[in-house]
Amino acid sequence: PNVMLVKESKEAGNQGYRNILRKEAKYCDIVNLASSIERINPTDILVYPGRYDSADLLDSINAFEGKVHIDFHYDSKAIMGGIRRRVDTAILSTSSEHFKNQCEGSWDGIIEYFKSFDIERFLLKENRGGSSCFDRDSGIQFEAPAYHTNIMHSVGIWRCL
Repeated sequence: PNVMLVKESKEAGNQGYRNILRKEAKYCDIVNLASSIERINPTDILVYPGRYDSADLLDSINAFEGKVHIDFHYDSKAIMGGIRRRVDTAILSTSSEHFKNQCEGSWDGIIEYFKSFDIERFLLKENRGGSSCFDRDSGIQFEAPAYHTNIMHSVGIWRCL
């Protein structure tokens, strides 16, 4: 459901991402998530943004005893309205409308916006500027700079550490 068209692949300007399914995309639960979690027994769950009904997803995650990390790129209102547990990591991007508007484009805005939620740390993806992480419990901020190299485009790049 997350098929994207890219207008400018060299990242020389606005890439013109276009979700070709738009509002036609639907989440279909073909396997009960709670039973999958029980069977796989993961230590962590990463919730990646998508335009799908999050009610069943959140019910299963709220009962999960491991760590939960949520990427708040978009559709965060539905997720924040249904989460009833500690979130280990909230992930935001400086290019997201959520960061720019609801969080006022700043660390102070992030802390203020999420103050009523139990979130341990915030990871801010600063796109070509690297990333930074704020641990709410200790008050410590960590930074990881970007190391620039020539690439054709960043669509689909995923690096596991």
